[in-house]
Amino acid sequence: MREIPNGIPELCKNLILDTLQITPLSNAIFNIEELADVINQFIELEGNKSNCIELSTNYIDTLIIGDIHGDVTSLNKIVSHFLEGKVNSMVFLGDYVDRGDDSLKVIITLLSLALAFPNNIQLLRGNHEDSALNRRYGFTKELYQKYPDKGDFSAIESLFDLLYEYFSLSALTPGGTICFHGGIPNGLEKIQSLQKIPKPHSQVILMNENRDEYYQYLQQVMWNDPDENMKEGYGNSKRGSNFHTFGSEVTEEFLSKSNAKRIARAHESHRGGFQNIFNGKLLHIFSSQPYFGLVKKAYIIHETPEKTTIRDLDFNEFLVL
Repeated sequence: MREIPNGIPELCKNLILDTLQITPLSNAIFNIEELADVINQFIELEGNKSNCIELSTNYIDTLIIGDIHGDVTSLNKIVSHFLEGKVNSMVFLGDYVDRGDDSLKVIITLLSLALAFPNNIQLLRGNHEDSALNRRYGFTKELYQKYPDKGDFSAIESLFDLLYEYFSLSALTPGGTICFHGGIPNGLEKIQSLQKIPKPHSQVILMNENRDEYYQYLQQVMWNDPDENMKEGYGNSKRGSNFHTFGSEVTEEFLSKSNAKRIARAHESHRGGFQNIFNGKLLHIFSSQPYFGLVKKAYIIHETPEKTTIRDLDFNEFLVL
């Protein structure tokens, strides 16, 4: 069992210990002051990090995890592998909230892990780390049910509005895997260029130069999708005119300029728990199981210096790449 360090908020310690219980505590309600403390400490931790983090050698034995969407049971299984020492680190690709029943507990548990193990846990931003989507897909409703007082609800909603601005957009593992939630932004030559996007993310609108360009990068890295039938360039996305699909040549050129081997991304439940796209250059992963009939079997990526393996949530080996 990995030792939980002292000096973190008591709420964080309790939530980390609770992940080892297979039967989760649903509908968790936390003290607002405790929530604010955890969120503000996470913002302080992440505030100076780039939107493209070049991860340290702590991440040479790491799990890469796709969408969780408020599913505590799936999260507990995944986190247990880290706490039991089967892996040294974890990178989460976003979409922690919405659709599932326990979004609040999931996201606060993840923040707690990041505070307890700041050199081993990296949380990235997904498209559902966005208050506008939360109002449509469930997290806002969950918060209102747990905090019906108007003042309490407003305070908590504001905390999450700010929190989302500080999740980094991408990371690059020592093994050469680019991690982000959605897809390659149209016009972005290499992943390192995301370092030019400021935190909080809303400050991109204050940029004097390339403001619109970098705002599009910010959005598209969370929303764009691969298209296996495309070879060249970018296509129109069903998600709207601001987003794009991309093909194999864009992927290969992007990897070459980024000095990377592959991309790990999430975002699309209809692809199921795992897909190998563009001959291993792009790996799709989804880590909530079961997920509304769309994902019957969820997976995680396990990257070590020797090999990259797809595992199920119980850590059974599914595929060696």
